[in-house]
Amino acid sequence: MISTSSLRASFLVALASASLFALGCGSSTPPSEHAEGHEHGEHGEEHEHGEHPKMTGAVHEFHEVLGPLWHADKSPERTRKTCDAIPAFEQRAAAVDKDVPESARAAEPAYHAVAQGLIAAVGDLKAECARPERADFEAKFMAVHKAFHAVMEGAH
Repeated sequence: MISTSSLRASFLVALASASLFALGCGSSTPPSEHAEGHEHGEHGEEHEHGEHPKMTGAVHEFHEVLGPLWHADKSPERTRKTCDAIPAFEQRAAAVDKDVPESARAAEPAYHAVAQGLIAAVGDLKAECARPERADFEAKFMAVHKAFHAVMEGAH
């Protein structure tokens, strides 16, 4: 049985790693071609982490929604399209939690913890999208992006 403190420590380590990993991932220059395993350098910035790990299953499906929106130019249209995609984000975040990758099975409780963080971040983004002014949109969308990176790291 894994203790609560071990789970908490695993979650904090994964979250800290993902936060550091995602810090350099803030480019919003649109991709010339958005492909699986893309390098962030293709989006106008070089990053130390290079390519994302190979994504499969629900993690890949979530990225298929997140990637094009995240890498689009910041604009009212990007905000609108992202908010319009909330149902897809919710469905795919739930699938990420349900579809534990084989590579994460040894640390399944920690994986579920970071997947729940993704679900919570999507919920916060949904609440922000419901506000007429959407003043905190970029911060909430960044939180979804960081939470996704935490899941991606937990899956590998």
